[in-house]
Amino acid sequence: MKRKLLLLLTIAIACFGFINAQSSIAVKTQETIKAAIKGDIKAQDNICEMVYYGNFDRSSLNAETVSKVQKLANEGQGWAQNLMGEIYFNGLSGFPKDEAKEQEWYQKAANQGYALGLVNCGNVCRNNKDYDKALEYYHKAADMGHVVALTGLGQLYQEGNGVEKNLGKALEYYRSAADKGSAVSMLYLGFMYFSGDGVEKNIEETKKWLLKAGEAGLSYGFS
Repeated sequence: MKRKLLLLLTIAIACFGFINAQSSIAVKTQETIKAAIKGDIKAQDNICEMVYYGNFDRSSLNAETVSKVQKLANEGQGWAQNLMGEIYFNGLSGFPKDEAKEQEWYQKAANQGYALGLVNCGNVCRNNKDYDKALEYYHKAADMGHVVALTGLGQLYQEGNGVEKNLGKALEYYRSAADKGSAVSMLYLGFMYFSGDGVEKNIEETKKWLLKAGEAGLSYGFS
């Protein structure tokens, strides 16, 4: 799921010319992770979202920084536990890619009630075709208002995985996530209007949502 979302977001940004300069991404990553480690809750959520979507500078998560994150994770901070899962997922800062450790950290974050940790556990279950468990995790995160969970629920209803296929429900979840700023859900809305999937084909609506997705991709997780 994560790789598919990243691909869709990248396509939208590239098509409409909204690619951040690498230097700007590096500065943003450094500033955000420093603030997160110091206890800024918004920065903690932002850095996790940035890494989730791949919109970050890998070199900024160096050994010294990751060591601080790991210490906070061992102390039970949900955002840091989730970030450790991402570090093992991506193989960052000298840590090898390790699916077992990745999932272990995601589960610890979920146990703390950290929304993106719940989403990541849902993603793991969905990839393993355990759709009932994926729904459970997504619903918990969606109840907290997390846009990625809302998007995930929309996808399950659109695909008919774990639930009866319901394009109306899918649209509902995508719109809810889009209203909260989800670029990915904006993309899905655009695609649905383009293909007439559950709605009448509408090129103007397609353009509107794809443009919104590109614009949202510039600041997603930073605002």
